[in-house]
Amino acid sequence: MAINQAFSPPAVYLWSYGAYFTTCDATAPPVGIVLDGITFWFNSMDLIYRGWKDPETNLCMTAISNGGAGPYILGDAFMQGAVVVFDVGQAKMRFIPRPFY
Repeated sequence: MAINQAFSPPAVYLWSYGAYFTTCDATAPPVGIVLDGITFWFNSMDLIYRGWKDPETNLCMTAISNGGAGPYILGDAFMQGAVVVFDVGQAKMRFIPRPFY
């Protein structure tokens, strides 16, 4: 997956987890997703799960996984960088990007 290869050092796929891992102090690439013409940038700190460390390799899991044929999920790494409103009455979700300082 191209985003995981853009980590420095590049992330590697660990079959035992079905996820990508990199060094816990890796530099994450800039990642953004465009929704309705607005770019939502991920905070680089949210792209490496330092609490999910493989005991054999001492690597940490990245927040970017392979969605395969889909569905694709915008999970907690996305939601930490956005204000997310679940409008149950209208059956809609609304997003507002958070500024990063």
